[in-house]
Amino acid sequence: MHTLPPVDPDFAQDATRLDRIRRQQALTVRFALFALRSRQIPDLLRESCVVVAEGLEVSFAKVLRHLPEENSFLLEAGIGWLPEDIGTARLGADLESPAGFAFQTGQPVLSVDLPGEKRFRTPELLRKYGIKRALNVIIRGDTQRYGVLEADAPASQHLSARDIAFLETIANTIALALERDSAETVHTDSPGSSTSMLDASPDSIQLIGIDGQLEFINRRGAELLKARATQPEAALGDPGSAWLSLWQAAEQGAAAKALAQAAAGTTSRFEAPWPTSNETEDEATSGTQAAGGSKPPMWFDVTISPVRDDAGEITRLMATWRDITERVANEQSLTELLNHHESRLDHQKLLLLEVHHRVRNSLQLIRTLLSMQAATSMDVTVREHLNAASNRVMTVGAVHERLYREGAPMDSDAVQYLQALLDDLQRSLADWRGGRNIVLNADPLPMPADRLTSLGLITAELVTNALKYGRGTVTVSLNSRPDALELTVEDDGPGFPESFPQPQSQTGGLGIRLVRTFSRRGDQAIHIDRTVQHSRIVVRLDPVASAAQ
Repeated sequence: MHTLPPVDPDFAQDATRLDRIRRQQALTVRFALFALRSRQIPDLLRESCVVVAEGLEVSFAKVLRHLPEENSFLLEAGIGWLPEDIGTARLGADLESPAGFAFQTGQPVLSVDLPGEKRFRTPELLRKYGIKRALNVIIRGDTQRYGVLEADAPASQHLSARDIAFLETIANTIALALERDSAETVHTDSPGSSTSMLDASPDSIQLIGIDGQLEFINRRGAELLKARATQPEAALGDPGSAWLSLWQAAEQGAAAKALAQAAAGTTSRFEAPWPTSNETEDEATSGTQAAGGSKPPMWFDVTISPVRDDAGEITRLMATWRDITERVANEQSLTELLNHHESRLDHQKLLLLEVHHRVRNSLQLIRTLLSMQAATSMDVTVREHLNAASNRVMTVGAVHERLYREGAPMDSDAVQYLQALLDDLQRSLADWRGGRNIVLNADPLPMPADRLTSLGLITAELVTNALKYGRGTVTVSLNSRPDALELTVEDDGPGFPESFPQPQSQTGGLGIRLVRTFSRRGDQAIHIDRTVQHSRIVVRLDPVASAAQ
């Protein structure tokens, strides 16, 4: 048998982190689509707070707009805050506040213990709401920084550096929408008046005529064109040249579609690679890096918006290219990480199934040896003990087989599991149970796999005893109560004799001692109900809720 690899203690935590990342990816797409459709900035800001709170599983999120004349922040939009604070509450924008530091330096700020912070003071608004943890990232604007996007949480909620990428993506989407809103208000007859504003943008911005010809390209766009030496045309990027000529052949289809949609009045968007100076077109399309030091392509998120005149007529288009190279690289790394962990999961499942298969075969072998030994024993007492041991091994095997027949689930329905187990017992014990029936009364109850094992062993032990010593129908009931999980097994027999060993007795039968051990409640686990005229035994186990915590 192969030696199993050591268990990675961080693997379960990694799986939880991956679930969180997958949820954040879906929310990022949802918010991007919302931003594309929405033309109302207040609605956009509020939706960003909803997405942040959901993606980071926190109770509070907010957008802080910078007020340069006061050097303070205004609580522009938020989730979790009182309505009277939104639109009125102000926070300091200096370097001594977490939000101010993020705004002034452009760096994300994570505070996991605000009361114990030595770097910053805790804003009064956060103290008012009992905020203990905060994550701040800057929202950049078209000509100047807009403000800060912040996630806040009490001590019971978690924020970490792994959440920065998600929060920055939402903040960048807000900034892109703000730029689009600004671009749609550019006066069509005076593009030169906004030249300095467009040159100040860190993004590449082009003004395009309705005929698809370039009219203007800002400073950042010109710098990118200089860095690209794979296009031999000298007129590339010059006013009057075709905007589509800026793109490689593989990307021209998406670019032409976006251009047509914008010309029809709909803001459009696409993502595409941009080749670097020593890169071939094939490398740009595949995103690979050639041997000999070729650089991978830059990636851009391109938004094309219609620019209208006072009469509402579209007279030109504005294309904004935002550098997303780092985001694409992170996504590629994340994809590789997800594939790696999924591969590990598949491998561990295969190993686990192999272990269960070998355990099942071993149990079957032990039972066969015990049965053979019992059949050859001349001592009646020894034979009875061997047969009892064989039956117990059989019930353990039935529990194991039922639990792991479809693998080892994190959670299973206890009722479905017990019903299938009781069916197995009826078939395996048919030779001496006669025509007696086993009935289960219970409501659906999700339960972790490790709890199902103990529950199955206890149930199998009690049902086997009821079939062996009782009479009539055996009824099994399972009830979940706040303080305990109660398992009741009863039959139509005359009840337990007064001489039956007390469950609390350490000298009780092996079956009673096994039940006491598996219940995890010791001497208080088993109760013989003598208030009824038939046999009834009740076992109390830890409640499912507390076991799952």
